[in-house]
Amino acid sequence: MTSSSRMPGRIARLRMKTLPRPFLIGSSLIVLLLLVAVSADYLAPYPYDEFHFLQRMAAPSGNHLLGTDEFGRDVLSRLIFGTRISLMMGIGSTLLCLGFGVPIGLYSGFKGRKIDEFIMRIMDIIISFPSLIIGLLIMVVTSPGTIKTVFVVGMIFTPHVVRVTRAVSLSIVKKDFIEAARARSESTRFMIFEEILPNIWGPIIVEGSLRVTYAILLAGSMSFLGLGTQPPQADWGLMVADGRMYVGEAPWIVISPGMMMCIAVIAFNLFGDGLRDLLDVRMRKLG
Repeated sequence: MTSSSRMPGRIARLRMKTLPRPFLIGSSLIVLLLLVAVSADYLAPYPYDEFHFLQRMAAPSGNHLLGTDEFGRDVLSRLIFGTRISLMMGIGSTLLCLGFGVPIGLYSGFKGRKIDEFIMRIMDIIISFPSLIIGLLIMVVTSPGTIKTVFVVGMIFTPHVVRVTRAVSLSIVKKDFIEAARARSESTRFMIFEEILPNIWGPIIVEGSLRVTYAILLAGSMSFLGLGTQPPQADWGLMVADGRMYVGEAPWIVISPGMMMCIAVIAFNLFGDGLRDLLDVRMRKLG
């Protein structure tokens, strides 16, 4: 093997070494979770809603690696399908709050003055209320469900995204290229989406990756309280709620989904922290 043929492998290993360790660990865990979610139909040994009353609360064994719950349902199968629903709620609500929050934050930061004050005071009022309380009030008024939980959690976190986007856009608004665009009489839409947005993608992506962790926890809390995902669907928060009465007899019912929720939160936190470090290093090099 020639030295030239070894070069691509060396370059790849060198690039891997330059990536922050939290980013590598977090992204690897996220990819693994996504693969589990996508392949749930093939990975789960049993249907997630299949009852076996003769095997209820059976301890982990060869037939049921993580045991069974109070209805005899396989905990591992429910955990695998719960990964799909929990990630869907976490990522879906994050995409929703980014879709609403980023344009509002950009517009607020660009316009400034009275419009900025008006928008930010509304955001401050919403943020002043605890997230879980707002979610519970909305879900009590309407019927609970997975899709509604995604929408509610996304709306709750929209003000947070607005504040972050507005803060980073304020540092761009007074740059020379924005003043040049004003001098050319460019439209507001062009200056916001063509000039400002491409320069603040980094902080927005980091905020989005970290916001997923809060969304997973809040959606799980709502499911735990019976106002999120409804039985017989499998969701980590719902699994903890269903098994809390049997912790003394069958602790594996609660421990497994609790551990999965911890792994998901740690994965997205590590990914967000590592991505922030990576972007900071690149910005310092460009500076």
